[in-house]
Amino acid sequence: MHRVSFQGISMMSNILNSIVNAIFNGSFVLLICLSVVKPFKIDIHPTKYNLLIKSVSYTLLLGSVIYIGSLLRSIYGNILVGSKDERYSMISYWFGRYWFAPWLFFFMYALLPQILWVRKFNQSLVNLTIVVLIWGALSLFIAFTSTHGYWQVEWKALIMQTLIYLFLLSVMYLILSRRKRQSKPASTNL
Repeated sequence: MHRVSFQGISMMSNILNSIVNAIFNGSFVLLICLSVVKPFKIDIHPTKYNLLIKSVSYTLLLGSVIYIGSLLRSIYGNILVGSKDERYSMISYWFGRYWFAPWLFFFMYALLPQILWVRKFNQSLVNLTIVVLIWGALSLFIAFTSTHGYWQVEWKALIMQTLIYLFLLSVMYLILSRRKRQSKPASTNL
């Protein structure tokens, strides 16, 4: 049987986790900005505003799907193909002393965004903000409990995540705006 190298799986997981973190962190910041737009009555065309909200929703769903794929790849690589030590470490990770952390991550990244498949939720800023704020609160809880309040900002990673998020959000926005233009009925001039 062909053996999958742990380093290859680890590198792929790091790349996918970086993309997922970029999507969720970027959505968190963008929703804060969108929440400021309404109360201060900053003029954004309503169609573009709604399209931007849908773009954020679909980008979060994309991040959720990438996380689930990364998780399945990790489980496959460690439990089904990996050595005895890799199997033990994966089982210990999910059911060991700190069992709540991976399950919390699974809830935050895989299950929570699935509510955005419902049209009512993915078109409302309030519902989208609630989903992202729950994610943000859980992320802060994990960050403070795991690092004891000590944070070290890695600027290179932060810039890279920002660029990844802006690229994915722009692509999603362009796809949705193009789809919206194509779905409009053609007007007849008589």
